[in-house]
Amino acid sequence: MTIFAATVATLFALWRIGRRLQFFLHIHQLEGYKNRGYMSWVVARPLDVLWRRSHFAGILIVALLLYQVIPAWVALALWAAAFASSKRYRRDRPKKPLVMTPRMTRQAVTAVLLALALLAGVATTTVFLWLAFGDIEWWWVLIGLGTADLAAPLLVLLAALLMAPVEAWIRRGFKVSARQKLAARPDLTVVAVTGSYGKTSVKFAIAEVLGQRYQVLATPGSFNTPMGICKVINNDLQDHHQVLILEMGIRNPGDIAELCEIARPHIAVITGIGIAHLESMGSQDAIAQEKGSLLKYLL
Repeated sequence: MTIFAATVATLFALWRIGRRLQFFLHIHQLEGYKNRGYMSWVVARPLDVLWRRSHFAGILIVALLLYQVIPAWVALALWAAAFASSKRYRRDRPKKPLVMTPRMTRQAVTAVLLALALLAGVATTTVFLWLAFGDIEWWWVLIGLGTADLAAPLLVLLAALLMAPVEAWIRRGFKVSARQKLAARPDLTVVAVTGSYGKTSVKFAIAEVLGQRYQVLATPGSFNTPMGICKVINNDLQDHHQVLILEMGIRNPGDIAELCEIARPHIAVITGIGIAHLESMGSQDAIAQEKGSLLKYLL
């Protein structure tokens, strides 16, 4: 096997796994970093995630290479073209783009290190087999398929599992700091806004109205997760603020309880109950119960 072919195959595998890791890291973030929700998404879409038309092209190219119908460099070029031209993994455009938060950066670095370790293991095995059995050009071609296309979803999950103790320790510190800061402000009025739709718009409308009379702080954009709320409280809440308006989003059962453990509201606003996150919540009734549970945490 030529050095050129091996180099091209390795670079292609690195590019491909980077593209795949980025996609699945985004899905993990959209699922609120919940491993169960992430795996449910992956398992529910096997044809979109694990088996695509480009894979058929890859198998055909490998078969042609095995039977020496085409040389290695032609196989690599065809395979790269087949995968590079593959379509997106989901037809719908995600509501939120991938955001490289500190947590996502830590998880992404861990996933990349795992991918490099896996590639190194495959490369080492390839060298061993080459020394033992002679030239095996097709093995390098399989690196891209076996590592990038099949292992990427699991590498993201493994990275999340490995980082779980670290993330739990970091989250605990942020939550304690936020609770202590709110406890020191008994004069502060906390307004919580939740609902299946319109949360952000209603939050800003309330902030605009109350801002005519009070010093108001509202979470920016769609900051509606525990860490997003903690970030606003810890970094942005000042002594002169009189009203704190928090957007509270849910994706899984128990999310409202976790949010209210950080900041119990004095006023609750529920914009409406729809079918958003129906896949993770199970039913519209479950969504209504989860969002309605906000009322029992009122001060």
